[in-house]
Amino acid sequence: MRNEPYPGMGNVSKAEGLYLKKKRRRMAISIPGGFAMIPIPFLHDPDVTDNDILVYNALATFGSNKISNEIKVSWPLQETVGKVARRCTKVVMRTISHLVKIGWVTKIRRGLTKSNITVLHLYKWQEFTEEQINDTKEAVKNEINRFSRLTGNLVTYQGEEREGIHN
Repeated sequence: MRNEPYPGMGNVSKAEGLYLKKKRRRMAISIPGGFAMIPIPFLHDPDVTDNDILVYNALATFGSNKISNEIKVSWPLQETVGKVARRCTKVVMRTISHLVKIGWVTKIRRGLTKSNITVLHLYKWQEFTEEQINDTKEAVKNEINRFSRLTGNLVTYQGEEREGIHN
């Protein structure tokens, strides 16, 4: 341990250690504890590809049931989904479009510079009322603003600006 140039990386050369250190920092993302559940019919659907499973699982990792027990909602950046699913952003975009096309997710736009809200379906072609979609948007907006107040970040939602707590 004393001879390790970088603690926790084993006995590696200085150049190799710097590379590993940079790579580790770049890939570090905060993933909530617990587990993600995927519906069994989703896994047995012949339309579902390998990328669909990885991206759906990544979305489920960031999913929130706080809005409703019937609706699982996720709104991470596509770049974050790509890191968790180990796929590039373009593949994530195509995969989410494919999941929408085959009926396993619903995508709700939040604006040009904001992440989309992705509603994960419990069964294929699950339908939601306009009221449920609007309630979901409002709940996500409230959740983001609550997080903003806790962390002190400035968060915008469809043109509204809210300031968090600043020390």
